[in-house]
Amino acid sequence: MTTGGVISKMRIAIRVVLAGLLLLSAAFLNPASAMTLQIDPAQSQVHYSAKLSICFPDASGEIVCPPPANEIYGISGQIELEVIPQFLNPGDVDPYRYLLGLTPVGIASDAFASGLQLSTVLGLLNDDDTFATLGDISCPVPPGAIGGCVILATGEKIGASGIWDGQRLRWNGYQTSFSADYEYTITAVLTSVPEPGTLLLTLTALIGLLSRRRLQPGRHVQFESC
Repeated sequence: MTTGGVISKMRIAIRVVLAGLLLLSAAFLNPASAMTLQIDPAQSQVHYSAKLSICFPDASGEIVCPPPANEIYGISGQIELEVIPQFLNPGDVDPYRYLLGLTPVGIASDAFASGLQLSTVLGLLNDDDTFATLGDISCPVPPGAIGGCVILATGEKIGASGIWDGQRLRWNGYQTSFSADYEYTITAVLTSVPEPGTLLLTLTALIGLLSRRRLQPGRHVQFESC
């Protein structure tokens, strides 16, 4: 048998295994289930940079305009993390991809008083454990459900990227607006054992990513918005 024939049979076998695992995950997955990660405050912070300066008259009546404020805020709390499958054209060589859903829970930071906003974001999960997403993203389905998402055109620019290795999350994000910029770094570690459905889905994702590495050694996945 030729090398091409062997690779073709390997691809078919992997797809069969994936199909079986996905059927099992559909049967057992609880859409509300997620892995809980605890933020490490010692390795997490928010950098705030104001763009506008507030001018005022001093004692002599001269107008004084101090430089815009710059602050570094701490941040703590938890992150709910989910691996969400999205299926593309079944006829494609790569008929699937995986998104990483990150939902802040019980977050505490003085940065919120100055205008920081943190909500659920989705990142495209690559085969090197990195993820990235661009734009202000809103999903029409609850986190954990299979579905698409749309990018909203707003006055603010929001983005996120990072690394998820299965135990530790490194989440780098930014939020820019007319009046201020925010850059934040969040490091969080796994604290809860995934429920069976989530664990099975994560296993499916790992097998899928592994098949990419073995069967497409020269392929690099580009960051993109979902």
